[in-house]
Amino acid sequence: MTHPSLDDVRSAVEDFKKELEEVINRYSMENASNTPDFILANYLLDCLNAFNQACQMRETWYGRDARPGEIKIPLTDLRARLEK
Repeated sequence: MTHPSLDDVRSAVEDFKKELEEVINRYSMENASNTPDFILANYLLDCLNAFNQACQMRETWYGRDARPGEIKIPLTDLRARLEK
């Protein structure tokens, strides 16, 4: 399998963010905090990024390979799965 290009990864992240905003809105999850969907989506993405960074720091601490994992499925499959 070939590695996705940086543009493909950026596109996938933007698609994920947009769909996350839509899911937040669809289930009115913004109502409890009276916060716009896009702000909540950005916050959740920041949480995911912080968690990923913490995992890499943990691996470094334990002397293990801290490189991020590869995307295991083609982006087209990922998009199809997110659409379900």
